Amino acid sequence: LCRDSDFIARQGGDEFCVIQKNIKALDDVTSLAEKLVHGLSDTISTRYGDIAISSSIGISVFPSDGPDINTLLVHTDKALYESKKNGRNCFQMYSKELNRQAVRKAAMVTNLYSAFDKNEFLLRYQPIHDVNGGGVVGLEAFVRWSPSVTPWSQHLLNGKSSSEISCDIFLHTVERMGRGLALLKQVVTIACRDLARWRKIPGHGNLTTSLNCSLRQLMDGEFQSTLDYCLLTNGLPHNAILIEVMPEEFDSENLKIRHSLDYLRSSQIPLVLDGFGCLRSSPLLLRQWKPDIVKMDMNSLDSEYGSAISSELIMDMVTMLRHLSGVPIHAGRVETGNQLSALCQGGCQIAQGFFLSKPMNAEQVTLFLKQHKTHAGFMI
Repeated sequence: LCRDSDFIARQGGDEFCVIQKNIKALDDVTSLAEKLVHGLSDTISTRYGDIAISSSIGISVFPSDGPDINTLLVHTDKALYESKKNGRNCFQMYSKELNRQAVRKAAMVTNLYSAFDKNEFLLRYQPIHDVNGGGVVGLEAFVRWSPSVTPWSQHLLNGKSSSEISCDIFLHTVERMGRGLALLKQVVTIACRDLARWRKIPGHGNLTTSLNCSLRQLMDGEFQSTLDYCLLTNGLPHNAILIEVMPEEFDSENLKIRHSLDYLRSSQIPLVLDGFGCLRSSPLLLRQWKPDIVKMDMNSLDSEYGSAISSELIMDMVTMLRHLSGVPIHAGRVETGNQLSALCQGGCQIAQGFFLSKPMNAEQVTLFLKQHKTHAGFMI
């Protein structure tokens, strides 16, 4: 877990010291502490039975926490004492300000490891509408986390009406833990199973589900194999699942990226290029990725232009994207009737957002599809 340049020593009894030099960021220190806490919490099996080990870690940083090694050791010991007071399997920074941030991150990591073991991740689906005919053509799957009741989760959910945590809050941490692909595989498995059931509802035989995927995940052969397997076992065609990516960078020389795009095209899995509508969106991306659908983010437009946003600007944006891409335009996060009207006038074909439908669980989707106008399906 430690680098070759790290110095490790036993101070006495059950106490050990790790000295790290040439640290570029505090995250490097807390990341090692998280790994040590998690690694040392594993149960060790012996011929006499299982042995459970816990750890408490104190951290101090030069020069902010002390000018010399003796002061740093004293402050580290104080942090260690506080760590033991807070419970086992955690670490404590000496700096109170930095400690608050680091402890929150550590608590999230600990609870996320538990979430995988307890199957606390679930999916919510938001309907995607044909803005011309009004029918439902697909769904976008969002992963949510419903954590066990702990002081940490109660603090995080304080004041919220829902007991679910949005992926915006925890997904980056899951990726940093190296569990992003594992979570995505769970999402693919559940989404394909649900979609196969919904496609049997009269009038929704062409229903699709969109899944969000990072560039790194898209390039992983294990993800591709999982997707192929789930589609096959649920009797779904490859174009039943749409893959949404938000590429901030595109390296045309990267063979893995090119092979991933070749995989999608050869498998006839539609590619949705997300995140258009802000200044960082580049027409070059359209030529490089050759998506099947381009998705506009209305929130990005609001953030970019603020009060300057107008119906005319929305119409012009849709018209421009249609001209540059030559593919259908999908608007996300539509929250007002004025936005929807401008999108329709600009030629946008499909849309989703709170103004149209809120995210719902699988049972609610089933009722929604049965009670709402059926649609032959938006064909790419």
